[in-house]
Amino acid sequence: MPVEQDIARLSAPCNWDKMMEVYSTLGLYPNGHIMASLRQKLGKGICTNRGIENLKDGDYLLLPDWLSAASASAER
Repeated sequence: MPVEQDIARLSAPCNWDKMMEVYSTLGLYPNGHIMASLRQKLGKGICTNRGIENLKDGDYLLLPDWLSAASASAER
């Protein structure tokens, strides 16, 4: 009995999906640094590691939502 009609037609994964799959499997990304891909997506006002050095005690720090969510899930 043919099954071709039941096979889902999926689009190819984007570069981000491929990168996350490799990273979640290996715990690292051997083809480059993940932050190189993320930096261009960060909005204005997001603190970078260079910006952290300039903060004073009591200053507020703005992090991307996905970073704080990733940190919270890693702590569980």
